[in-house]
Amino acid sequence: MNKKNLDPLNILWILLFLTGFFVACIRLIVLNEDALSKVLNSTFDSAKTAFEISIGLTGVLCFWMGLMKVGEEAGFIKILTRALGPLFKKSCLAFQKTTLL
Repeated sequence: MNKKNLDPLNILWILLFLTGFFVACIRLIVLNEDALSKVLNSTFDSAKTAFEISIGLTGVLCFWMGLMKVGEEAGFIKILTRALGPLFKKSCLAFQKTTLL
């Protein structure tokens, strides 16, 4: 069995969810407020919004991928690569120097 280590980001997400659940339970007990249903409703509303955004972004992605395919077939991408290659080479070298320090 492969044992996975917990990444700090996973721990952070777990702590955020547990803290939210704990605060909702305290609000239910102390303030007699139904916070858990509000959390559940807002979670589903956020999921719906995220889905709608992802559908829109998928359309934009398909458009740009098609445009890049047309540019590739026409030879424009090869010309663009030759023109911008030296610029990206210099910027990548500068980035490597700063990250190594």
